[in-house]
Amino acid sequence: AGWMVVGLFLGSWSLARESKREGLWQLNKAMLGSVAVPLLAVLLLFGLALHGVKLPPLVQEFLLALLRYELFPYLALGLGFALTASLVKEPLA
Repeated sequence: AGWMVVGLFLGSWSLARESKREGLWQLNKAMLGSVAVPLLAVLLLFGLALHGVKLPPLVQEFLLALLRYELFPYLALGLGFALTASLVKEPLA
């Protein structure tokens, strides 16, 4: 959770820049769909594995590889950044 807070902080710079623009707040669905949802899915799978839920062997190997290379903090950081940076202002037409 700590790395996700760092990601939220890094994305807040984008959010501060967007808040100065004129327009309506929108969600950048492309960023959410291509970055945030897959990262969230991987982190949720890891949480399920920690709680003893039986996962397919291929998923277990994938999660073990992520653990072996210590990539989970970077996934949480990326998720926090993507969630914050996906809030954009669309100009008024």
